[in-house]
Amino acid sequence: MDSILDWLAYLSREHRGKLIGVSLGFIFGLITVIFGIGKAIFIALCLFVGYYIGCRVDHGQSLQDLWQRITRRHW
Repeated sequence: MDSILDWLAYLSREHRGKLIGVSLGFIFGLITVIFGIGKAIFIALCLFVGYYIGCRVDHGQSLQDLWQRITRRHW
């Protein structure tokens, strides 16, 4: 059991990006098999938008400022 936990700790330390990428790919593939490609892409798009909004809020931008920036007209 220790060797598995040590291996997982090693992976999370040394190969975090690869581990996250593989995990996200697996989850996307599973969602695609269960719901179909159209719904899987929609779910991925919603996750991306949620992540983007969350990053902006974490960096101190209010949702109102973000909304005004998105809906601002460029004439």
